Amino acid sequence: MVNACSPLRLNDPPLTLTTEIQELRHKSQSSGDNTATTGIIDQSLMTLDERLGSVEKGIKNINETLEPFLQCSATPTVSGNGSTNEIAGILRKHATLLSEWEAVQDESDVLREELKEDKWLTVFRTVTDQADGMMSSLEKAVNRCQVSIY
Repeated sequence: MVNACSPLRLNDPPLTLTTEIQELRHKSQSSGDNTATTGIIDQSLMTLDERLGSVEKGIKNINETLEPFLQCSATPTVSGNGSTNEIAGILRKHATLLSEWEAVQDESDVLREELKEDKWLTVFRTVTDQADGMMSSLEKAVNRCQVSIY
């Protein structure tokens, strides 16, 4: 549970992990060493899933706690002690939190799609390399045949 003194900071752990995964992804593409980096990326994705899951549970708890206030926010009543202003401030922070949470989820989804594309690119590169190898073998065989015919 998050206490009042330590605010929930959505963009720290999940986005840091997302950034690390993107850096690893670009590093593996530039160096060509996919096998070593793939394991690290997979482990980082599992950690990201765990962290996103725990944040999601926290968001659900916050939503459940604020549900009565969210229902009443459409028709606020004025009280003499200023609690309406405090609740309005909390609801604004809640809306900001939800928009940041959606942004984190969107970025995670984009990263996953990019990683899927990267895996397909790796497959295509491997197949292309194999096809190039077969073509050079065929070219050598054709050249030998042409030499023996002439």
